[in-house]
Amino acid sequence: MKSVCRNAGRSDAFRWVKAQADSLLHEASDSAAIAEAHFLLGFADQDVVALAGGAVPDLEPPSRYQAEAAAARDRAVEHLRLGLNLDSTSLWALQAKRDLPVLVQGRTPKGTHFYCFPG
Repeated sequence: MKSVCRNAGRSDAFRWVKAQADSLLHEASDSAAIAEAHFLLGFADQDVVALAGGAVPDLEPPSRYQAEAAAARDRAVEHLRLGLNLDSTSLWALQAKRDLPVLVQGRTPKGTHFYCFPG
């Protein structure tokens, strides 16, 4: 995670992760890399949903993310499902299996994957 935060250079590192994963998705030729790209995209969009729901209210006002939260939830569900169609056993897949029901049920994820806390 520290490398993500260092490379992104800002708290909303999930936006940097999305850009990197999108490139990976378009360049990847094997199913493992494609699955990983889908998981990264899904978890990055899940961060938007979590932040809109108040995951770190002392650092990020939920209102900053609420306008994009519904579309981010839909994309997260789609990417996590696509990733699971290709990979059901990796650590990414196990995390997706835990996170996907929360998103599908319309609940707010309790934490973030790629949000970088100051300090």
